Amino acid sequence: MRRFPEVPVLLAALAAPLLPPPYSAVALLALGALWMSRRPPQREVAVVGLSLLVAAGALAGQALLRPRPDAPAETWRREAGGGYARLWRELERDARAAAAALPETFAAAAADPDAQLEAF
Repeated sequence: MRRFPEVPVLLAALAAPLLPPPYSAVALLALGALWMSRRPPQREVAVVGLSLLVAAGALAGQALLRPRPDAPAETWRREAGGGYARLWRELERDARAAAAALPETFAAAAADPDAQLEAF
């Protein structure tokens, strides 16, 4: 029986992430199925199969989380702007809560360098 050429499959798997997002994950899964059709040893199946599933999942996740290329720039700006506005509101709320939680010792320490050293 002729030995299966594993080098071209490995090179194709390394090049798969260069494909557009949905096709890269599909290509990795297809290459994994092609490789496993040759019935490699169980140890290799476990390691390579798990690695291919993680890589294909990461590529599929990237495709799902990436901004839609067909969306107009104004729509994307509005969606992103809303997210950033929520983030800044939360940061400001947390900063106010942290400032209110500081003991008055720190306020006095800011005016006097000796008190500042004593506070810490």
